[in-house]
Amino acid sequence: MNAPALDPQHRAGPSGGVPNDDGMARVESKPAGSDPAGARWADCVGPVPAASARDEVLVGVLPGEGIGPEIVDCSLAVARAAAGRKGITLRLEFGDDIGRRAEARCGLSLPGEVVGFCAGIFARGGAILSGAGGGRYVYDLRSRFDLFCKLSPVIVPPELAGAGRLRPGHAAGVDVLVVREGASGLYQGQWETLRDAGGRRVASHSFSYSEAHVRRVVSAAARIAARRRRGLAVIYKESGAPSISELWRDCGLEIAAEHGVACSFLDID
Repeated sequence: MNAPALDPQHRAGPSGGVPNDDGMARVESKPAGSDPAGARWADCVGPVPAASARDEVLVGVLPGEGIGPEIVDCSLAVARAAAGRKGITLRLEFGDDIGRRAEARCGLSLPGEVVGFCAGIFARGGAILSGAGGGRYVYDLRSRFDLFCKLSPVIVPPELAGAGRLRPGHAAGVDVLVVREGASGLYQGQWETLRDAGGRRVASHSFSYSEAHVRRVVSAAARIAARRRRGLAVIYKESGAPSISELWRDCGLEIAAEHGVACSFLDID
């Protein structure tokens, strides 16, 4: 489930892998005993709806396609159980098709009615629980609602220690939070296909990061790091994207210092 400032796609697991498919992420870990269960990070990203009526929580549900409906059903079962223990009522509202299924019907993976549905849920202080959606669904959703910050906790519960790809001994105690920028960069770039003089296709794709976009997500990561172990690592690829890496590095150093957290760098290959 996600507030409007957060990315609706969640990906974490016992493998301890760090998603970096657009080349930029933040990683920060914590010692045992800090960042207690139930701690909230959303207010580190942006304004959080007032909790004046938290005896009822509004959730907009987009079951999605493929494995989406099955995962959403399981998620709702867990949410209902947790809400019942806390004395909270879940108010569920269901939206229309997304992804390839929506494309087959109307030509868009993010149809206008789904945009309106999400906007209505967000306007009432609710959250969106979204299943998988193909095509440009995720990227268009991020762009439409400026879902710039994706939080992916990477932990290994003891009950799942043997479920990952790593040997349990190597994964024990892993507790990392990946903070990823999602509203600019590679997946929000510009692309086109041209023809050269011989009639052969030439595909091009360009993208950029503005300092404003980098600073807001690094600031969120630094605020979260200040609540945890006070460590922030900026991930980039200096040799492959030198100017972009320099921007992330400079912002990381400055913002980490402002929040009193240590800043390190991971140059991926």
